[in-house]
Amino acid sequence: MDGREDLVAELGKLDHGNKVEPARLLGMIVALAGEVFVLKAQNERLQRALKASGVLADGDLNTAAAEDSMQAWFVAEEQAFTRAVLGPLLQGDQTINATAGMLER
Repeated sequence: MDGREDLVAELGKLDHGNKVEPARLLGMIVALAGEVFVLKAQNERLQRALKASGVLADGDLNTAAAEDSMQAWFVAEEQAFTRAVLGPLLQGDQTINATAGMLER
């Protein structure tokens, strides 16, 4: 079983009946969407500046994307990124439950 299958299996265990996980997931998606928009704008601005200055030709990015080292980086980064983003959802609330200590007093 690869990392993706593990992730799908873990997501399938979530209790969607209590409406907590879906709300947290939606919040994560909205936050990530905002970050993606900012990164897309920065990437576009950088590409335009590099092309305008003559540092980057039209096909250079496609050539770099096809390199084996870039493909290997992408696979590793995709797995690490997915785990980092969805980790809090899969692990649940990591705050300390102090109820037991409070009941002892």
